[in-house]
Amino acid sequence: MSAEFDDDEPIRDGSNLQAFLYTLRKAHIELEGIDAVRIRFERIRSRRHAREYFDEVMPRLIEERKRRRKRR
Repeated sequence: MSAEFDDDEPIRDGSNLQAFLYTLRKAHIELEGIDAVRIRFERIRSRRHAREYFDEVMPRLIEERKRRRKRR
């Protein structure tokens, strides 16, 4: 059984998605600084926005993780 969601559905307070986004935001802040991240993060209002944020930030975080592992 697969759950289908409306991409324009707002992100509910206390949802797993909200928790994941705040975790992703924390890593993003470490990478780029609070000011840039705050502006970008404030625009996230729906599942569609969350997906766009994920698609935008994850490749950069993965690259940073690879760089850090090489330094070890």
